[in-house]
Formats: sequence, structure tokens, C-alpha cells
Amino acid sequence: MNTKKIIRGVPPGQKKPEITRFKEMWRDSLSPEARAFWLQLFCSSATQAECRRQVLIRLKIKLTDDENIAAMRDFDAQLRAEEAEAVAQACEEKRCLEEHPDWSKEQVREDVLRKAYFRSRARGDFTLGLKTVAADVKLESLQLDARKVTALEKKAAAFDAAKEQIKKLRDPKSAMTDADRKAIVDKVDEILGIKR
Repeated sequence: MNTKKIIRGVPPGQKKPEITRFKEMWRDSLSPEARAFWLQLFCSSATQAECRRQVLIRLKIKLTDDENIAAMRDFDAQLRAEEAEAVAQACEEKRCLEEHPDWSKEQVREDVLRKAYFRSRARGDFTLGLKTVAADVKLESLQLDARKVTALEKKAAAFDAAKEQIKKLRDPKSAMTDADRKAIVDKVDEILGIKR
């Protein structure tokens, strides 16, 4: 499962909202230690205004609402849940392959998805279950595209081989084989009605 959080895009020519910039930085470039520092600050007795001021001073991101701090705590919790689910799915796949070495990749995938779905239902986190299915659909789509490309490459190779054969047949200087001569004689005999 891809744990990269999709953040809403911004129309071309417009500046990203500060909260979006903070989420992207949080997800993509902040170290775990830095995340821990900010979470500790957000959960401390510091006021929301003080937290926003620290973000502005250290990260050059100007948050305007108190809700932004709570949104970042929720965003971090969601990222952690997605990362934990990705690890759980990887472990589940490994265990399934060990228990059922005779299963196909498709059977293993179905089993892992089924268990991930049940885990998300048990937690009441339906969005995580939907994301699991969406990631699986994307993976299947990529595999289908790869199969299509392989089929197209085979067709192109067959076309090139047929093109070479036609080129050889159309060459008036090419030597005729006995089979070619016999085929011509048989065709003439057929046209003239001569039976052998």
C-alpha cells in the first residue's frame, strides 16, 4: 500500500495554502525527530498562538487558525495509521506466502486485502479500507498496463518479422526454392485444369 498522502492540488498560478505547504513538508521532508518535536509542542501547554509563532519562525509557514494545529495532529495520526497498515499488509503477505507456498500471487493478494478490510472495519476506519482497495486497484491497473505493453511489443515483433518475409518474397532477384517452383506449377495446372 502506498503510504504517501494525497494532498489536494492548487490551480496553476495560485499559491498553495500554508496548511498544505506544512502538510507536504511534514510528510516529505521532516525527520521523525522533527515531527516528534512539533507534536510535543502542539500537545504541550503552549498556546495555539505560540505554536503558530514557532512554526512561522522555524519553518517560515504562517498558520492563521488555531484549527491548523489540531489539523496537523490529525494529519500525523492518519499518516501513522497508514504506515502501520502498510507494515501490517507486508507482514501479512509474507506470512501468507510462508503458510501457502502453492498459492498464486492473486490468491495471496486477495487474502491480504480481505484481512486489511476486516482490520479497517474492526477499527471503524473505513477510509483506510477504501484507500487499501484504491491502492490495490492502482496496482492492478499498472500490472494490466504492463501486460498490454508486452502484448503490443509481441505484436510489433511479429509485424516486423512478417514485413521481412514479405520483403524477401517481393524481391525479384531472390532465388526460388523447389517448393516455390512446385507451388507455381501447381497453381498454373489448377488454372489450366490439368490434373496430375
